Amino acid sequence: FTIKYRISDETAWQWITGSGSFLKGEIILQSPLEAHPKVGSLIALAPGWHGVRVETAHKGASLFSIESDPINGSEQKILGTVLNQARFFAVSRIEPPWIAPRHGDDFLYLSERTILCSILRGDGNVITVAAPSMSDVYTCLLSNEKGEFVAHTRDDSETGKPCRIMLSVAPDIETSIGAIMHNLQAEANETPMVREMIDEEFKSADADSSNLEPLVDYLGFCTWNALGPDLTQDRILEALRVLGKNDVKISTLLIDDNWQTLGGTELGDGHHDFLGFADFKANQGFPNGLKGLTDSVRAENPLITDIGVWHGLFGYWGAIAKEGWIVDNYETVDVDGKMYYAFPAKVKSISASDLTRFYDDFYAYLSSSGITFVKTDVQCLLSDLQNSADRAALIPAYQAAWTMAYQRRFGGKAISCMSQIPELLWQSLLQTKTAPVVLRNSDDFFPEIPSSHPWHIWANAHNSLFTQHLNAVLDWDMFQTSMDYGPAHAASRCLSGGPMFITDVPGEHDLELIDQMVAPSPDGGRSLVLRPSTCAKTPRAFDRYQESGVLKIVSETIAGVKFMGVFNTRPTSVSSLVSVSEFSATGSLQWNPDAEVVFFSHQFQTVRGPIKRGTTPAVHSEETALLEVDLEVKGFEILSCYEAHRLSFGGGECLVAVLGLLGKMTGAAAVCSLDVSCSGGEIKVSAVLKALGKLGLWVS
Repeated sequence: FTIKYRISDETAWQWITGSGSFLKGEIILQSPLEAHPKVGSLIALAPGWHGVRVETAHKGASLFSIESDPINGSEQKILGTVLNQARFFAVSRIEPPWIAPRHGDDFLYLSERTILCSILRGDGNVITVAAPSMSDVYTCLLSNEKGEFVAHTRDDSETGKPCRIMLSVAPDIETSIGAIMHNLQAEANETPMVREMIDEEFKSADADSSNLEPLVDYLGFCTWNALGPDLTQDRILEALRVLGKNDVKISTLLIDDNWQTLGGTELGDGHHDFLGFADFKANQGFPNGLKGLTDSVRAENPLITDIGVWHGLFGYWGAIAKEGWIVDNYETVDVDGKMYYAFPAKVKSISASDLTRFYDDFYAYLSSSGITFVKTDVQCLLSDLQNSADRAALIPAYQAAWTMAYQRRFGGKAISCMSQIPELLWQSLLQTKTAPVVLRNSDDFFPEIPSSHPWHIWANAHNSLFTQHLNAVLDWDMFQTSMDYGPAHAASRCLSGGPMFITDVPGEHDLELIDQMVAPSPDGGRSLVLRPSTCAKTPRAFDRYQESGVLKIVSETIAGVKFMGVFNTRPTSVSSLVSVSEFSATGSLQWNPDAEVVFFSHQFQTVRGPIKRGTTPAVHSEETALLEVDLEVKGFEILSCYEAHRLSFGGGECLVAVLGLLGKMTGAAAVCSLDVSCSGGEIKVSAVLKALGKLGLWVS
């Protein structure tokens, strides 16, 4: 459909699509799903594939495992065509380390290696096709000129295993993806890497993330953009002094790339990314060693409780240096791989048999030097290993050794980065036998490229539809508060449910913005991040980038308040309507269908409502059931939706809502628990807060 409009009775009618800013709209009417559909009614399978139904606990979903005939080495196999396709959303590998969303219409076009693809059918239901990589068999999905799925598979076990694809159908994308991920999570928990290689002392019955709270609950500072690669002890200490003078209170310090002692590799030492790790000790920029630095940091900055360092999974960008203390003390192997994503080279790695000792020694040294967490980067080097024997030995060995080392030496505090590769996503990042890790959720943005900023937020919100099912707290990356896009980045990080790292150049801070991001902790004034209890994601999975010019992101607090962030993705101003119904499916805490709700605008600090949600579409005829949001370039809005409490009071009735801390982007997340009652002619509000500030109450 489209729309014809005119500005007044005297002006000509115009088509809204004529401006070039709007595409034709689509209405898809949802039909009920069959209770027990056959796989052939969902996908036209090519010869050589066999589908069987798999039990699932997800209500309304049907799940299938589809296997090929045995494969020999590496093969490409046409899988088939999903029937009745209207649109698709895919999670694809855009670079060796990173995934990103891809979209399309009724013709399947996948030019990049795809991990998962959800298809909106013409009947409104959703089919998800996933390519899990487990048990030494690695698979990705592409398409051919006919719009068919093509599975690209390699069997590193070299034993003739089949390729396996998982397919589900459900009324919505959340259920469709969730059915697959829940099934594969149980399988990941039983892989040899988890069952045999990770010691029992590091396993737990549930994926409790409390070990990460010191790392993710307080404002952090990273040196990367702030100080650049010229990293020294003196520059770090001076930067912290400037932060203190500007009243920027951080509790976490991340010392990024360029503290390590490095050496040349097979490709020489002429390029930064060809260098290798040579020694545990810090380089000459740290004359007192890491221990001297951390002692000075804590002496001068009593609010800093956690200090971390960056390093590569193999040691550095170029793995291990060909000469140095490390190669003299640990067994190494030269394996066929790639450096800097593209350069074929012999990569020097610690041997699989010595990895556990290497990592335990390395992290024991860091811990004794005052380091309390690590950011382990360049994990994509695992995916670049070329020979099956090397892959079969090193991929599980690295995962197990690293996991046990950061669990033992840092209490489980670690950040996994550049690790969005099938070898990790479907194994160590999916299993739930160990505590969660912090996981970088997307590629970087580039401060000097304006278009990269809204895309970065968009990519994170869409990646989360997949990554929310991993055993991880999602990290949407560091940012600088003084950038033009700083407020939008800050808003997305506040909604994300993950950590908050700034990388401001010392002295270049937006203090007003920082005040909206954090609140003082009750234990001494540390800057507490008001994190929602769920990870943020988009509720509009099948919208193409810039199709509407608006990105919507939703998350929820532990007390049941629902957030919606609305972001402008275009280089022009845009407007959007938000319906009450868009909050209904947000989060896991379901409200009474007849609940009355109020909305709080962060930008205007005003309340709108009450609105009775109702159970019929009649609510949509009310003017108040639609909220208009106007966004300038780089603009955003955060709407907080609260269930109002109706109380009998003084012979009449009143409505009460507790808004949380005012002036904060996610102020409602400061409320841990809440009780509202009326007794003896008094309204009683009992709230437990995690941070200090001005508490907002709305009474009507």
